[in-house]
Amino acid sequence: MTIEEHVALGGPPWRLRANQAYEALQDIDVSVVITLYNYAGYIEECFESLVASIQFDVSISVEVVIIDDASTDDGALVLLASSLAHRQIPLLLVKSRHNGGLSHARNLGLRLSRGSAAFILDADNTVKPPCISRLYRCLRETGANAAYGQIEKISALDGSIVGLVSNQRFDLARLLAGNYIDAMAMFSIAALFEAGLYDVGMIHGWEDYDIWLAFGFAGMRVEYVEEVLACYRVHADSMLNRLNEHVPKVGRYLYLKYQQLLPQPAADSLLFGVPVALLFQSEACVPSPDPGPLPDVGTEP
Repeated sequence: MTIEEHVALGGPPWRLRANQAYEALQDIDVSVVITLYNYAGYIEECFESLVASIQFDVSISVEVVIIDDASTDDGALVLLASSLAHRQIPLLLVKSRHNGGLSHARNLGLRLSRGSAAFILDADNTVKPPCISRLYRCLRETGANAAYGQIEKISALDGSIVGLVSNQRFDLARLLAGNYIDAMAMFSIAALFEAGLYDVGMIHGWEDYDIWLAFGFAGMRVEYVEEVLACYRVHADSMLNRLNEHVPKVGRYLYLKYQQLLPQPAADSLLFGVPVALLFQSEACVPSPDPGPLPDVGTEP
């Protein structure tokens, strides 16, 4: 049964569990949206790193919104056990009854967010202590719609640093050739809604790439903080590894979505990470919009 079918039959699509700190918090600056799907082995480290980042600058009011996208492991239980040692951290756990995919999960988290800004975080990644403070203050001081810092790529095998992402300034022309900015960033929530949120039609990944493209085409201001502020874990199931086989199809999808806004590409150039010649040979797939407002959510005592 799909989410839509479940809702049509009157069943709540989610269960909500909030701690007392979340219920008491008002005037929120930042909502950290964490998506969780079968990452029981990583969520504790992710959450603990976030706690350290929140405590780095207590003048910023932060809530944590975690969307468990119908995980089949005990990641939610691991999270709750870890959160008991940090009852002062405002936490809302949302357990979806059906897996809707990453875009659906992020959009749900954003719709439930109460802050003016949102930091996007996946459960297998971590942040450095200054992360939330540096990026939020960058938004406030510059008036930007989004801000991102450098991210270390960390091998899941031995913990070694294997590279950097998000390590260049925002430039739409460069972005059109291929993505170099990760999803871990601070956004104005109003700007995300203006951009249409995450595209649920991108079932093979690059939801973050699409958001950066939308910001670029809309002329939104994006700031780059030249400091390592987070860690991206590279493992067999990480997005970087899972997307490779679908790159031509995703590139074609993005071309169809943005073709009216694109300059004429050179025949030997890259567009959306795909050689132009290969891009036009790829099977067409038609972009589909986000399906409107969410229904009322259920609660869990």
